Amino acid sequence: MTDPAADLRRFCDLPAARLLDLFRGGTAAAPPDGPAEGLMLLLPGTKLARPLAAAIRGLVWRGKTFDAAAGRLVNRVLPFELRAVPARIHRAASRLDGRPCLVLDYRRSSWIAWPLRDEIRELAPGLWLGLVWCGRLRLGAFALRLPAAG
Repeated sequence: MTDPAADLRRFCDLPAARLLDLFRGGTAAAPPDGPAEGLMLLLPGTKLARPLAAAIRGLVWRGKTFDAAAGRLVNRVLPFELRAVPARIHRAASRLDGRPCLVLDYRRSSWIAWPLRDEIRELAPGLWLGLVWCGRLRLGAFALRLPAAG
């Protein structure tokens, strides 16, 4: 069985500055709809990026399931893809560059992730790049792929 997030691993090899350039070039398209496979991008461009991404995907975070019509999403966590950590989706200015992005807002929907804010932009149909913020501190990045688009 192939890993549905395998094509996302290429983002692990890119330096952080390149990921930010890709995010800047993305668009604030209509919100995705349905399940998206995810890969956390910590220490991108280093030898640790792929093992960290594999460990996080295997043990902690698998992706997000979007409900575009309702303007909501829920994260899929743990190896058995428990649906937890909900968020609301809205369009706003990115903290990175002030341009429009989709904000995944946990403030009123999740007691565990309330200080976090994800920002996503579409790079290609069904391929999204996101940034994770805690206040004004950028914590990391992640990639999402809707299986129907892959």
